[in-house]
Amino acid sequence: MVKISIVKVENPSCLWGRVFGGSGETTEDYADLQTQMNLFYHDVTQDLHSLKPASFEEGQVYVVYWALKKSWCRAVVLSIIRDPTCLQTLCFLVDHGEVTVVPSENMRVASEKFLKLPFWVRKFHLSRVQPTTLRVSFFAEKSELKPSAQWDCSATLYLHNLLQASVQTEVVLHEWESESTAIELFVTIGNIKICVNDDLVAKKFAYYSSSGLDACDRAPLPCSYSILTPTLSKCSHKQTEQNLRSPGDHGAESYSWPAVARGCNTFIISQNADQPLGYLVPLLTHLLLNSVHVSHASSSGPIAVLLCPGWEKAQLVYDLLEETNVSQTLHPLIMLVGIGKDQAKDVKIPKNCLLLVTTPFSFVRLLSSHCFLFLRLYHLLLDEADELFTRAPDQMESILQHFQKVTSRVEKGSCPRQLIAAARRWSSPMEKLISCHMPNPYIVISVLEEAALYGNIQQVVLMTPENNKISVLLDALDFCPDVGQKTLIVANSAQEVEDVFQALSSQSAFCLKVHEGLLDQLDFVLQQWKKTIGPRTHIVLVSTSECLKGLGIRDASCVVHFGFPSSPRLFGSRLFCMVENFQNLSVQVLPLYIKTASVYYGRLVNSSDEGFESMASEINSYYADTKPGAKELLQGALYAVQEDGVFHRVKILSVPDPGESLFNSISVRFVDIGKEVEVKSYQVLELPEQFHSLPHQAVEIVVCGVKPVDAEMEWHPKVTRAISQKIRGLQHQARVVLSLGNTLFVHHMVRVTKMAGTRALINEYSLQSEILKTGMGVSNPEHLDVLRELLQDSVVNQTKDGGPTNG
Repeated sequence: MVKISIVKVENPSCLWGRVFGGSGETTEDYADLQTQMNLFYHDVTQDLHSLKPASFEEGQVYVVYWALKKSWCRAVVLSIIRDPTCLQTLCFLVDHGEVTVVPSENMRVASEKFLKLPFWVRKFHLSRVQPTTLRVSFFAEKSELKPSAQWDCSATLYLHNLLQASVQTEVVLHEWESESTAIELFVTIGNIKICVNDDLVAKKFAYYSSSGLDACDRAPLPCSYSILTPTLSKCSHKQTEQNLRSPGDHGAESYSWPAVARGCNTFIISQNADQPLGYLVPLLTHLLLNSVHVSHASSSGPIAVLLCPGWEKAQLVYDLLEETNVSQTLHPLIMLVGIGKDQAKDVKIPKNCLLLVTTPFSFVRLLSSHCFLFLRLYHLLLDEADELFTRAPDQMESILQHFQKVTSRVEKGSCPRQLIAAARRWSSPMEKLISCHMPNPYIVISVLEEAALYGNIQQVVLMTPENNKISVLLDALDFCPDVGQKTLIVANSAQEVEDVFQALSSQSAFCLKVHEGLLDQLDFVLQQWKKTIGPRTHIVLVSTSECLKGLGIRDASCVVHFGFPSSPRLFGSRLFCMVENFQNLSVQVLPLYIKTASVYYGRLVNSSDEGFESMASEINSYYADTKPGAKELLQGALYAVQEDGVFHRVKILSVPDPGESLFNSISVRFVDIGKEVEVKSYQVLELPEQFHSLPHQAVEIVVCGVKPVDAEMEWHPKVTRAISQKIRGLQHQARVVLSLGNTLFVHHMVRVTKMAGTRALINEYSLQSEILKTGMGVSNPEHLDVLRELLQDSVVNQTKDGGPTNG
């Protein structure tokens, strides 16, 4: 086994590295070579004519001047670039592993004395493995891992990350070849040595090529082993078949692996969510590669807590952890605490324990006696989250509040924070979990019927005899709605489709139909369905379940089950036709007027709605030519006022008695910004009627979870100024947790920007964190609970007084 230094990774079949201790050459030998070449080719007394090449050939070795390092280097010409003005060559620097373009005037003949040392950088490729890729068949609704001719970029990125995290890199040389050397690559992370070849197979980036192994050993390792068990083990034929199944067979939770492995907040609903390997594999990878560095922190205690609904499940998870090699680094511990006197106080948690497995009841008892041991809790995992909230709702609330307090401390701002919840079904506590405790989560829902529940689909059940279904259907549909509607009616047979279509046509409804006998009409139906519809328009499509796959509808505003679905999966696939209308807890906000550090006025920004921008442009164009002053000032009426070169819609709040004053001050509200100011009467302009129809855009935005320090009732002006300078006029992403009239209460508000030249989005800052950084604010975790209690009390009081019960 020799040591190499990887200097460049193109893909697992093309690594450029330097060998140490291979054939006797040392680092000092190559450093001396570099020095001698620089002295020789920088020597102005040399005959430059004899050193310049008479011609250039591909594959020939030269010495070139590398402008980046300002040094002369050995290079092989890859190709010649001929230009009318100059001759250039594409060269590979054989001692540095870089490719660069070199003008011909910067190239010299390689002296024989500089070719004695072998090229320092060699090309390597991982032995025994070949690339795979995921092939998805949309018609067959399945995905399969297939051999591929090239490596996926994700495999190259994963290899690059492993090498960066490694403290030591070693290889076993399998065979020396003229162009590339086959190697088995080992990296050491922490105190764990990983075989990269095997790990790529375990991650399903690759498969084993023929190398004398039997059929079982050629199979990819189960995903559950990940990088934690780098060695191959014998397995049964049945296990081999299981390993070779597509990721969809392991449970469509594999979609959550990238998010979990990157340390993101992740919410998973899957039929296999009760199988802990669905989230353990990427989580442990993340802990080993990214979070272990926090183990040297001054505070003690676990960095991750995994909550299970009962002791049996906790024991199962702990046994799985013990079977892997993570115990050598994370030292997992299972802790079940009873209600005996002083039982929780007597518990001793080893200092090296980084991962604790327990139940909500046991964890609350531990917190009551040892809360100081959980001050560096960065990762909280909720196994079977729906069961956790059903069995222990009060305990879960206490745990989440503790997690929020610990992770929201100012000094923890740069530390990782991750909350993972896996559940089999959607339930009402999940919404509060996401909105209050999971900023910017990745939500992965592979069960379509559960996705519909998450999307807050409103369902209406109409009971009717079989022979009366059509008449009930006709009564339920509004064929002249105020807002454009797209209704999908799903029947169980072609005959039902025809019957419903005839009934709807008799009502002069705009109706389309498709079933197995009308597949030639599929393109026409889709073309009609995708047309833009306006108010008082209702388009209805009648189809069978079998034809839905070919339609690919995602924007239906209503789905009618004329024939009841035969399975929950079929039910979910029908409702999924409305996915574009599912709720999105994350309403983009543009703060325009900063009232206090946590209260703003601004607009909700919808990327698909350009109505306001269009109107604003038209208003400014209108007043560019004329500025008609207001003839009569009426309280409550709309006008226009110019401010900073921009014309805004305003509503007059009060008109004082003119008296003898020539210019009166009038109180107005900027209806699209939210602020209220006084303007002079001569500044008020007439607003044409066409600019009145668009609803007022300004909403009040209240940021929850923070409050002034020292029990102050108002924010210090310097905090408000700092926040105003940072956020005013910039678009932010916010999560609405409560809405009262024109006021939105948001729990997390972050500035999200796109990295130049990429599709990647980054969170520049969290507004709550920025407020806390000023030192003039503290966390207010009870804020939402207090608001909800006040709202509930208000509803109860209105009901007692005989007033309305909804607002």
